[in-house]
Amino acid sequence: MREDALLLPLDYASSVGADLARTATLVSDDVEQLAAVAPAKLALDYPAGTGWTGDAIRAPRPDGRLVCLNLGIAAADIVLAAYVTDRAEDQRVGTVPAR
Repeated sequence: MREDALLLPLDYASSVGADLARTATLVSDDVEQLAAVAPAKLALDYPAGTGWTGDAIRAPRPDGRLVCLNLGIAAADIVLAAYVTDRAEDQRVGTVPAR
Protein backbone atom coordinates (compact mmCIF):
# COMPACT_ATOMS: atom_id res chain seq x y z
CA MET A 1 0.00 0.00 0.00
CA ARG A 2 1.45 3.36 -0.97
CA GLU A 3 2.37 5.65 1.90
CA ASP A 4 0.24 8.48 0.42
CA ALA A 5 -2.84 6.41 -0.49
CA LEU A 6 -6.39 7.63 0.00
CA LEU A 7 -8.54 4.68 1.06
CA LEU A 8 -12.31 4.87 0.84
CA PRO A 9 -13.71 1.59 2.16
CA LEU A 10 -17.47 1.27 2.02
CA ASP A 11 -18.98 0.40 5.37
CA TYR A 12 -17.79 -2.51 7.51
CA ALA A 13 -17.83 -5.08 4.72
CA SER A 14 -14.78 -3.56 3.00
CA SER A 15 -13.05 -1.76 5.85
CA VAL A 16 -9.28 -1.78 6.19
CA GLY A 17 -7.64 -3.88 8.87
CA ALA A 18 -6.51 -2.48 12.20
CA ASP A 19 -2.81 -2.68 11.30
CA LEU A 20 -3.32 -0.57 8.19
CA ALA A 21 -5.71 1.83 9.94
CA ARG A 22 -3.06 2.49 12.60
CA THR A 23 -0.65 3.70 9.88
CA ALA A 24 -3.10 6.31 8.59
CA THR A 25 -5.11 9.33 9.50
CA LEU A 26 -8.48 7.69 10.16
CA VAL A 27 -11.64 9.74 9.73
CA SER A 28 -15.30 8.74 9.71
CA ASP A 29 -18.73 10.18 9.05
CA ASP A 30 -19.56 9.19 12.64
CA VAL A 31 -16.49 9.07 14.89
CA GLU A 32 -18.49 8.10 17.99
CA GLN A 33 -20.28 5.25 16.23
CA LEU A 34 -16.95 3.97 14.90
CA ALA A 35 -15.51 3.91 18.42
CA ALA A 36 -18.61 2.16 19.78
CA VAL A 37 -18.88 -0.61 17.18
CA ALA A 38 -15.33 -1.15 15.89
CA PRO A 39 -14.33 -3.59 18.65
CA ALA A 40 -17.25 -5.89 17.78
CA LYS A 41 -17.39 -5.43 14.00
CA LEU A 42 -13.78 -4.77 12.99
CA ALA A 43 -11.22 -5.73 15.66
CA LEU A 44 -10.81 -5.40 19.41
CA ASP A 45 -7.75 -3.21 18.88
CA TYR A 46 -9.17 -1.10 16.02
CA PRO A 47 -7.90 2.47 16.32
CA ALA A 48 -10.21 5.36 17.09
CA GLY A 49 -11.06 7.83 14.38
CA THR A 50 -9.03 11.01 14.56
CA GLY A 51 -11.67 13.21 12.99
CA TRP A 52 -14.75 13.61 10.86
CA THR A 53 -14.84 13.04 7.09
CA GLY A 54 -16.66 16.34 6.58
CA ASP A 55 -13.86 18.21 8.32
CA ALA A 56 -11.19 16.28 6.44
CA ILE A 57 -12.45 17.31 2.99
CA ARG A 58 -12.26 20.98 3.98
CA ALA A 59 -8.81 20.82 5.57
CA PRO A 60 -5.44 20.48 3.83
CA ARG A 61 -4.72 16.84 3.12
CA PRO A 62 -2.65 15.29 5.90
CA ASP A 63 0.67 13.64 5.10
CA GLY A 64 0.66 9.90 4.68
CA ARG A 65 -2.26 7.56 4.24
CA LEU A 66 -5.80 8.80 4.70
CA VAL A 67 -8.64 6.39 5.45
CA CYS A 68 -12.21 7.70 5.26
CA LEU A 69 -14.21 4.94 6.93
CA ASN A 70 -17.82 5.99 6.54
CA LEU A 71 -20.34 3.78 8.29
CA GLY A 72 -23.31 3.61 6.02
CA ILE A 73 -24.87 7.02 5.68
CA ALA A 74 -25.41 6.76 1.92
CA ALA A 75 -25.71 10.51 1.38
CA ALA A 76 -22.28 11.00 2.94
CA ASP A 77 -20.81 8.35 0.64
CA ILE A 78 -22.29 10.06 -2.44
CA VAL A 79 -21.05 13.51 -1.42
CA LEU A 80 -17.58 12.19 -0.62
CA ALA A 81 -17.36 10.24 -3.90
CA ALA A 82 -18.32 13.33 -5.90
CA TYR A 83 -15.82 15.47 -4.01
CA VAL A 84 -12.95 13.01 -4.47
CA THR A 85 -13.76 12.51 -8.16
CA ASP A 86 -13.88 16.26 -8.80
CA ARG A 87 -10.57 16.89 -7.00
CA ALA A 88 -8.87 14.01 -8.82
CA GLU A 89 -10.06 15.30 -12.19
CA ASP A 90 -8.96 18.87 -11.31
CA GLN A 91 -5.50 17.63 -10.33
CA ARG A 92 -5.28 14.97 -13.08
CA VAL A 93 -4.47 12.23 -10.56
CA GLY A 94 -5.92 8.87 -9.65
CA THR A 95 -6.89 5.74 -11.47
CA VAL A 96 -10.29 4.72 -12.72
CA PRO A 97 -10.58 0.93 -12.35
CA ALA A 98 -11.84 -1.15 -15.25
CA ARG A 99 -15.49 -2.13 -15.03
